[in-house]
Order: sequence, then structure tokens, then C-alpha cells
Amino acid sequence: MLEVTPQELATHLTYKEIDKMFGIKVDGVTQHRSERRYAYFQPNGDIGVSIYGYYIPLRLSNYGFPETQTVGIKVKRVTGFSPKLQIAYDKLLRNASVPLIEAVETIAMCVNDSIEYDTDAVFGSDDFGERVKERIRVVNYTPNGQETVKGICSDAGWLIKTLFDWTLIEPSLRYTSVDTMKAGRTEETRHHDTTLIFDIRTAHWIVVNSKSPLKPYNIVPFERLQDLGSPYGN
Repeated sequence: MLEVTPQELATHLTYKEIDKMFGIKVDGVTQHRSERRYAYFQPNGDIGVSIYGYYIPLRLSNYGFPETQTVGIKVKRVTGFSPKLQIAYDKLLRNASVPLIEAVETIAMCVNDSIEYDTDAVFGSDDFGERVKERIRVVNYTPNGQETVKGICSDAGWLIKTLFDWTLIEPSLRYTSVDTMKAGRTEETRHHDTTLIFDIRTAHWIVVNSKSPLKPYNIVPFERLQDLGSPYGN
């Protein structure tokens, strides 16, 4: 499994088009200077994830991986989880390969359940709007007792992606961080860290959730993509 890089995107360029929304007039003639570049797949997706100046087009019909798809396991043992979660992670490492969905769910669970969501950091920061803070107060978030560290979604996302890189082997899989944006009823916009995983061979994809008191799942269910906002929902 490889992380998406600008070099990777350039190598997998599939289509370029002139963005006619942007242009300037030179001697009375409109000159279009902006290109929209697509990578990995043809630009006929339902949504497009923008990263490093490229768009990755994704089809909603390709959401999810087949239960039969497996992934290789690299033995890079990490400690620091609670005892129950450490057992789950160590069990994963005892296999040469496992179903991809099982591996992703296990890693995301071990990270998210090991992190106590740092509400103090949220309530004390201007980076989080009052609407978000109020929603967190309303759900009355309480730790589950398994946590060993504190953090927020971006901290969990970094750890999840690190373990994907250290643990999972599959040349056709790519992953990248996606900062989703959900507009509220006011001008406030809520940002949330997620991880996109996609297969450049089959075009199947999933979104992995980072620690959140408002979104209690690891692999995002198809019907909950709308919860995330742009680029996956409204």
C-alpha cells in the first residue's frame, strides 16, 4: 500500500481539460490558463477528490472492497494500545495475509479506540467553531476506558496512515489524507480528517474515519458518507 504523492499523480495522469470557468482577456481574446488534471481513473466519476492539484474521480457504485480481496501483512509490531486492542493488533500480525476490510477495520479500531478525544483542546481552540463545540457537548462524550493517549481526528488519522504504511502490502492500493468539509446552517464550516483508500486496478474505494465523538465508526458505511460533507456528500 502506497501513499499518494505528487510524483505518483503525475505518473498516473489520465486526462486533462481546460477549465473554462477561469480565463483572462488578452487583446480582446479570452485565454484559458487553468487546467483540470485527473489521475488514476477516467473523469466519469460521481465525485472528485482534489489533492496536489489533481482530481481523483470516484464512482459511488465502486464503494467498498470485495470480502475476497486480501492484503499482505508486514510484521512491524507496535505497542502502546490497551491490552484488549493490543491482542487484536498482534493477532493481525500473525497472518501472512488477511481480508483487506478486516485489516483496515482492525487498524482503525486499534487507533481510534486507543485515543481519548481531547475535548479540552477543542473547547480551548479558535480552530473549532461554536456550533461544533456545542454538538460535542450535546453528545456528552465520555472515554470508554481503553484509551492510552489523547488526541483529535488529525492525530488519529496520522497514526492510522502510519500503520497502513507499516503493516499492509498490496501494490495496487493507494491511500491519502482527505480533509472533509461540512457546511453548517451558519457560515461556519466543519473540517474532519479522513483517509481515502482506493485500488488503482479495480477502482474500488473506501473512506476510513478518524477519531470523532460524533461519528462512531471506523470504516465509513456507504449510507453515512453524507455525514462527512464535501467531497463525499453535501
